[in-house]
Formats: sequence, structure tokens, C-alpha cells
Amino acid sequence: DKTFLTYFGKDSTKGHWSDHVVRPKKHTAETLGPLSNRFKTQIRCSDLLDPDIYNQTYYTAMIETAIHNDFAMFNEKEAKPIVAQRPFIIFGVCGHLKAFRSLGFKTFSDVIDESYDLIPGKKDRWLKALDSMLALTEQDPVKVYDQLKDVLAHNKNHFENNEWRRCLSW
Repeated sequence: DKTFLTYFGKDSTKGHWSDHVVRPKKHTAETLGPLSNRFKTQIRCSDLLDPDIYNQTYYTAMIETAIHNDFAMFNEKEAKPIVAQRPFIIFGVCGHLKAFRSLGFKTFSDVIDESYDLIPGKKDRWLKALDSMLALTEQDPVKVYDQLKDVLAHNKNHFENNEWRRCLSW
């Protein structure tokens, strides 16, 4: 009965911002500054995992920015549920899950109807993804997580133990 959104563009007064994350001042994609991490990147407020949100929900509906069927884009939207070991449904391009699997990740077809990934038309694909999301929410989350525990652990390990910047550079 609730939906949490983490990106509101220039209206940073909207949305749910717990005490666990930095609340942006002007824009939800503003950066926090250079970090001393292994990739020496900047992080945006909207990139942060908010445990308050994750502790109140079971699944992630990931709405991707790029929706052209020419390519699939991977970013913080995929990273968040992978790190948190959560099942997700992608509202993205046709073949997004196929591209995701080609990088060595596993998907959730044991529990989720992923046939939406093969539908070329955005409207029909997203309607099918909504159907899959609804069917997922009607399942017992304890059983879902039990069935997917190996997939979720694999994806987290695969994500955290690869140097993606080097793998994806041209």
C-alpha cells in the first residue's frame, strides 16, 4: 500500500529521507564529493541505500532511465538491490535482463515471470512487468527469499568482486 521513491529531481523536499542518508539541498542527484574508494568516484544522494526504506519493503521495481531498445544501461538502480540482496523487476529496455545475464548475473525466473523482458513495445513490456510485480507481491516473501537466496548471494558476490570499470571500458 506504499511506494517509496528516491529521485525527485529539483524538489528535494519530497520523498522519504531517513536519518541514515544525506538529504540533498537542491537536487536529489547532487554529489557528496570525492570519496576515497577504489574507483575514486563521486556519489549522489540518490545513489545511497537507505536501510529505512529497504527494511519496510520486500522488492524493488527498478525504473531505468534509458528506455531505447538499442542498448541496456547499468547503474546505481541495479547496484542497490544487488548489494541489498533483493529481487527486482526492471522497467527498462527489451532484453535488459538478457544483457544483465550476459555480464554473469543471475535473474529471478524461478519466482518471477520474466517474459516481459522479451516484449519489444515499451507499453506492453511495462504492463507485463507490472503484472509480474503484482504476482510477486502476492507470494509469501519468506518463501520467495528462500527460493532465491543462492541467486541473491551470487549476484552480490559477483558485483562486489569484479572491477567493473575495467571490464566495461572501451
